[in-house]
Amino acid sequence: MKFSHLLTFTFAVIFALGVIPSTEAVKCYNCVYLQGSYGTAPQCESDTKNVTSQNCGTRGSDELFTVTAAPSYLYSQNSILAMKTLCGSGKGTINGKKVVIRGCVFPAESSHDGKCNKYYDWWVDFYNGTVLRFPANGTNALETCLCSKDDCNGQNNVNGLYSGVTVTVLGTFLAVLRKLY
Repeated sequence: MKFSHLLTFTFAVIFALGVIPSTEAVKCYNCVYLQGSYGTAPQCESDTKNVTSQNCGTRGSDELFTVTAAPSYLYSQNSILAMKTLCGSGKGTINGKKVVIRGCVFPAESSHDGKCNKYYDWWVDFYNGTVLRFPANGTNALETCLCSKDDCNGQNNVNGLYSGVTVTVLGTFLAVLRKLY
């Protein structure tokens, strides 16, 4: 069997259309869980299938809070090469209590897609004027994991986290097939 360039191209196109996320607006879970705090969503920590997701860049009038995440000024000063909107989840502790925040992240460094780090500042603005801030790289910095597929920032949904590995595996597979045939 001869492995043709047309077959390689066909595999690449099918893969691109089926696996690689689109560049249109991403839809992310948007919620806050602060252990022991009234008015936050326990399902944000462990059962996001019951959490409403939203298109990034839109805001519902019934929201009780706004989640904002962005690269720390110290990190982003000369480091953001390609901005992109990503879904994010920030996890950590404050005063010994668990914190989980999920939402849209813009601007995000596109090379952080599928990775976790502590380079991002998180803010939660509640309707009553209360603001919680979790600065990057500090004592209360949240471990921020970013991804680019719809609703990929859920509790057990890691679709976006493996897209880079999938691309690498497919590329290696196609290269080996081309050498063999």
